[in-house]
Amino acid sequence: MTPDALLIIGTIRAGFEFGTELIKFLLTEEGRKLVNQMLQDRKAWDKFWSDAGVGLKKLVTGELFRAQP
Repeated sequence: MTPDALLIIGTIRAGFEFGTELIKFLLTEEGRKLVNQMLQDRKAWDKFWSDAGVGLKKLVTGELFRAQP
């Protein structure tokens, strides 16, 4: 085999080993906690940008400056 082929095979093997170890980690209690925290963070991120979009729309349309009862 050429050195380039060995490099490619080694890279593919390392990728599969990484994936295997990642799955093993995610199946642990600590891994599940990490995934749950990531999901909560994503929900907070989405809510922030949704709220920012609503505020920006009010600013652009002038609704933000209209008199509030």
